[in-house]
Amino acid sequence: MTKAIRGLMRAFAAVGIVLACSAHAIPIPIGTSVADDLIINFDFTGQSPAPPYTFIQADLNYAGQDAGETIFADVFTELNGVGLFFSITIVGPNSVGFTFVNPFPEFDDGQFSMGIRVATGAVDLTSTSAIGTIIGDGSVSSATIAGVVAGVPEPTTMALLGLGLVGLGFSRRKQ
Repeated sequence: MTKAIRGLMRAFAAVGIVLACSAHAIPIPIGTSVADDLIINFDFTGQSPAPPYTFIQADLNYAGQDAGETIFADVFTELNGVGLFFSITIVGPNSVGFTFVNPFPEFDDGQFSMGIRVATGAVDLTSTSAIGTIIGDGSVSSATIAGVVAGVPEPTTMALLGLGLVGLGFSRRKQ
C-alpha cells in the first residue's frame, strides 16, 4: 500500500472518529435556575412546509435518571434561551415534551428553544426532535427537525476541524 493511500485511509478514519464523537450523549447540567439550563434550539426556518404550524410537538430524551430524580424543563419563545414561556418539573420518565395546538403567536416564526437541567445526579441528553404540522383543507403536512444544542459544534464543523488537524499532522511529519 502506498503512502498516499495510507494517508487517505487515516484521514477518513479521523473523520469517522470525529463524527462518532460528536454523536454521543451530552451531560445535562445540575442547577437551580433557568440560567443553569442546557439550551436546545429548534429552528424551522427554511423547512417545508413553512411556519406557522397548526401545532408543534417537541421532545427531549435523556438517560441515566434515577427513580425520583427531578428534571426541570423550560420552553422559550426565541432561540438561545430567550423569552421564557413556561417551565415544568418532571419526576419520572426519561423524556420530556410539549405540544401546542394552535400555537401562540410567539411560536409563529417556527423558532424556539428548550432548556433542561437536573436537581442532582448524572443524566445525559440522548436525542431531540420537533415536528411542525399544518392541518387544512383535508390535508396534513409536517416538517421534522432535530434540535441543536447551543454552544456545541455541529458534526460538519467537527469533521472539518478533524481533517485540518490530520492535515497539519501529516505536513509536520513530512518536514
